[in-house]
Amino acid sequence: MKPETEPSRLWLVLLLALFALAGLVILPLPLLRDQGIYAYVAWGWVNDRIPYRDAFEHKGPLLYAVYAAALTFSKGAMWGPNLADLLARTSAVFFAYGAGARLLGRRAGLYAALFTALPLGAVFNSCWWNAEAETFMLPLLPLSFALALRAGSLSRFLAGFLSAQAAALKPTALLHALFLLVPASNNLQERKGAAAFLAGLIAGIAPWIAYFAAQDALPDAYAALLVFNSFHAGLAPGASWTKAFQVGGRGAVTVFGLLLVLANFLAPALAAPGLDSFGAPSGGGAGQVFSLPLAGRDPAPGAARGRRNGLGARPLPLHLGLRLRRAGAGPGGH
Repeated sequence: MKPETEPSRLWLVLLLALFALAGLVILPLPLLRDQGIYAYVAWGWVNDRIPYRDAFEHKGPLLYAVYAAALTFSKGAMWGPNLADLLARTSAVFFAYGAGARLLGRRAGLYAALFTALPLGAVFNSCWWNAEAETFMLPLLPLSFALALRAGSLSRFLAGFLSAQAAALKPTALLHALFLLVPASNNLQERKGAAAFLAGLIAGIAPWIAYFAAQDALPDAYAALLVFNSFHAGLAPGASWTKAFQVGGRGAVTVFGLLLVLANFLAPALAAPGLDSFGAPSGGGAGQVFSLPLAGRDPAPGAARGRRNGLGARPLPLHLGLRLRRAGAGPGGH
């Protein structure tokens, strides 16, 4: 393990350093349209004006809490939220490494970190994408995913709690919570995983509900976060569902378009013998591509790692994360 461990960590440190240095360009960016709105609501909150009740906005309350803390630290200057943005994105790259390493090994974790850093460095180093709700969600998603893969009720509880905080930044992160129900409940020895995850989810959301109820702002929060966001996403009764798909598709292409293009060129170079820990034969080189299968199995050669991750050795309804397979492989390769 040592020959693999040290180079992987050195490459990770180098990647994180380069990513953070490249992100320093956003620190001087001023308040812009979205950021100015978030800062206004946050600064009002610092001065006893409650979000949703005294200032309408439709992002989650944790976003305004982050802005309030960052602006207090920077004495009202925008470099505070920009610095928080850079720390969040750099943490996301690190946690992507951790999630990938837990699922497929350190080498795959390094690839996961690289392919997380590429679109984030290209898209979020701009005046329109910095310090958004999505920025601060980023580290919570791979971290909660890695915790959901771990055996034990405490890890599953923490995964649910962090997923709730992601939703407290932007309500659409509830989709991530539903996604995590699969690994969180997929434990052969312990059937309490899903219950622990849901308990963490409730424990993470309940304080926010209690706070706004105590401030007589719960109806306003409900109107902004659920009613307005449903309308905004095209999901309100009578609205066209095509709007929701258009918005999601445009955002996905904008953020991950570079990743999809580069993956076709870099995946053959990154593939290495023995990287497929799910048990499919691995020859390395240009014969491998990245895939995210929606169904698969956890075969015997990977059973030991699966047990460490709490996945067991039985057939799984869903393989989560990064998988390497041979191009052109038959059904046995899936």
